[in-house]
Amino acid sequence: EIGPPGDPVESMRVFDFGANSAVMLSVHTPYHGGKPYYNVRVWVLRDGRWQLSMSQQTTMQAAVSGNP
Repeated sequence: EIGPPGDPVESMRVFDFGANSAVMLSVHTPYHGGKPYYNVRVWVLRDGRWQLSMSQQTTMQAAVSGNP
């Protein structure tokens, strides 16, 4: 079963750190209202595949809430 998609991505940047790690920074706006938020993810290449190592989300407190 496929679930609903995540919140829309407003912007995204990926930074590589050598051949074995990357950091992804993205900004999302919630579908059901609420303030936009940052998402930071750290990826590492381990055993021949990319694996999510860490993920953190932070609400933009100074932003105006999105859709009601």
